[in-house]
Amino acid sequence: MIKVLHVYKTALPVTFGGVESFIDSLCRGNKSEVINQVFCLNKKPCNSKIMFNGYIVHQAKQDFYFASTGFSVSAFRVFQKIVDDFDIIHYHFPNPFADILHFLCKLDKPFIVTYHSDIVNHKALYYLYRPFMISFLNKAKHVVCTSS
Repeated sequence: MIKVLHVYKTALPVTFGGVESFIDSLCRGNKSEVINQVFCLNKKPCNSKIMFNGYIVHQAKQDFYFASTGFSVSAFRVFQKIVDDFDIIHYHFPNPFADILHFLCKLDKPFIVTYHSDIVNHKALYYLYRPFMISFLNKAKHVVCTSS
């Protein structure tokens, strides 16, 4: 069985949104072939992993929120502690903190990106972030877009 770690800003059951629901559907939909788990940030994380809908959700404490993105110091420790157990990392974009997490943890592991949306509300920051984003997307094994 392949082990996949989904990485996004938040996750069910704490927040309810389109991307969170998409991740939940993936995690519930292919249990016979893939072991799915989720890594996200939470303002008030549980001290241990959460079992939700038949899969595990790992959380790190969100320290601050800026430009629609959560940031966390403890995420690096939590992420590095669990990431070796997975065959593939599945990043859900946009999530600039996940790009930072990936590069600073110096992962040499295949990863894919599901591109859910462009960054639309922070044009000035987008132009600063864009070179980093392009580098991240170019290193992905595959980028899957949910719309044109």
